[in-house]
Amino acid sequence: MNLLESLQVSLDSIKANKFRSILTTLGIVIGIAAVIAVIAIGQGGQQAIIAELEKIGGNLFYVGLDWRLEDPPTGQEFTLTDIQAIKEQVPEINYLCPQAFGYEQVRGGRNVKTTQIVGTTGDYAPMYNLVMKEGRFFSNSDDQGRRRIAALDEGIADELFPQGAVGKQIVIGGTSFTVVGVVENQAYLFGMVESKMIYVPISTWLDMNPYANISYIEGSTYEAKDVQKATEKVVKVLERRHRTEGKYMSETMEQQMEMISEVTGVLTMIIGAIAAISLLVGGIGVMNIMLVSVTERTREIG
Repeated sequence: MNLLESLQVSLDSIKANKFRSILTTLGIVIGIAAVIAVIAIGQGGQQAIIAELEKIGGNLFYVGLDWRLEDPPTGQEFTLTDIQAIKEQVPEINYLCPQAFGYEQVRGGRNVKTTQIVGTTGDYAPMYNLVMKEGRFFSNSDDQGRRRIAALDEGIADELFPQGAVGKQIVIGGTSFTVVGVVENQAYLFGMVESKMIYVPISTWLDMNPYANISYIEGSTYEAKDVQKATEKVVKVLERRHRTEGKYMSETMEQQMEMISEVTGVLTMIIGAIAAISLLVGGIGVMNIMLVSVTERTREIG
């Protein structure tokens, strides 16, 4: 039997078993489509995450205590004088934001909510490109003056003051603050998580919370090319001031992007491999069906 005759027999077999042929073809098509879809979704998710980070900026950095150490440091390891020293000794830095956190019960009018409080500086808003829905964010001069003012995320502002928050009073831990601004809604994890934080000057926050600590320092440089050098300088300033070495860890936005790319890349490969195995299993099933068909025809022919 030559090639043309074999092809004719195959076509006749397909025509004779149209339903089986359609199901066989459909199984292969779905398997291939699944592999392509999984890889495309993985790569799309990776690009979406990186795009979200790039909106914040590639010149950001983080410095904190290295909790991975066998004997992790404890206590007040950052001070506001450290922040001033860093500003003076690291000229590459544009914005610098020490951050101290706490969860407090907040009263606004007749409404009471428990939410996260962020003590930081006036650099926070421009560094993270916050958009104000109403009013303003507090300034560095407000922080230096230890003013009792606050900016609210839109989510918590609507819960406390449905008719408008700017100019109203809120009570945090027994201390009264005046709301000067509402930050336009920020959503994380592709819109699934809404930010509901309250921002206050860090000097005020530390004054009213003697046991509060500066958790870490975030900042940005004028130029993205200087971020690694600036981060190393910040660590050296802290080590000199606290007479220690190896206590601090640092990370840049570029390093975070690389890590995310590696993790999502591995996940995409794993899921793609699983889809490919499913396709292979489906292909083996098709081969078995075809083998049964050939065996049946062989018996018929004799």
